[in-house]
Amino acid sequence: MDLFDNKVDVDRYLSGINHKEPRIWKQFFLNFFNPLCNFSTSFVNNRIIAKDIVQEIFFSIWQRSITFNSIPELNHYLYKSVYHNSLKYLRDRKRERFEEVEVESLKFDEGEIIEMALKEEIVRKLEKIIDQLPSRQQKVIKLSLSQMRNIDIADEMKISINTVKKLKKNAYSTIRIHIERDLFLLFLFLLEY
Repeated sequence: MDLFDNKVDVDRYLSGINHKEPRIWKQFFLNFFNPLCNFSTSFVNNRIIAKDIVQEIFFSIWQRSITFNSIPELNHYLYKSVYHNSLKYLRDRKRERFEEVEVESLKFDEGEIIEMALKEEIVRKLEKIIDQLPSRQQKVIKLSLSQMRNIDIADEMKISINTVKKLKKNAYSTIRIHIERDLFLLFLFLLEY
């Protein structure tokens, strides 16, 4: 369920990123692209612009000889780059169009950036865990997250309400096990900053 099963996997992943291995880079891109786009969109309010900003960051990393020694260092670099590039976009846009965009009010301190990045990381991990649930549990959880009631889920899936409750219970149990482990990893991440 986790991105990495052990330290060897983490080292292999970081080495692949640092040495520009295409297979690892594809996984790297898939792991971080959407969460980084969500993060950028929270500033620029435009998903297309956010995608451009994030793609530029990946391209910049590919072109430069930057290396990462840990996953927290990689996360920190990515989210901080997205933050700065999103603000740069807003500043440039303000100059070009003379719009009333208050860029200064969007400045955050280091702690707020880390908090926002952690929220995106938690959402990414939760989505990954949900995607790996058995198909019926996955569907029940996704429908629940879209604010559907148990009775509506039962109707849509053509199952009993008790089956919906049992699927939810089993899914929550699986999610809880993986989240508890990941929360410890996030705690370790916070200790580095």
